[in-house]
Formats: sequence, structure tokens, C-alpha cells
Amino acid sequence: METMTFKQVRKTPGKLDPLIKGGKTVRVTKRGKPFFDAVPPRGQTGLHDFFRRIDDVWSGSKVRRSTADLVSGLRESRE
Repeated sequence: METMTFKQVRKTPGKLDPLIKGGKTVRVTKRGKPFFDAVPPRGQTGLHDFFRRIDDVWSGSKVRRSTADLVSGLRESRE
């Protein structure tokens, strides 16, 4: 994680963009305290990654339905 002050970002905003595009999180501080974290985008894989991680957790269990099937079943039962 890189650190920049709020003043540095205001004076030279061009320095922040390459760091974020390079995959680094940049903590911006103001008066010595964290103000915000600039986080690199991860794309649109959030839901896909969630299902993959859940399937990994269940891989050793006796559950024979996929996560997508379970979620679909829950949705149908609520309708």
C-alpha cells in the first residue's frame, strides 16, 4: 500500500492514477490521519468469485447441488 497526502494528490493528481492502475491501493491522508483509500478496480467478477469460493468451501462436503442451484431454489421458494 502506498501513502500520499491530500495536498500531494491535489497538487499532482497524475501520480495517483498510475499507482491505482498498477493494482496498488493508495491511502490518502489529511492532517496525518487516513482520509480515504483509493482502491484499484477489480472488474465485474464479484459474483462469479463469490460462487467460486463457496463451491470451494463445499467441495469436500456431501452437498450435491451447486451454489447457483441452491440460490435458484431459494428464489423460487420466496415467489
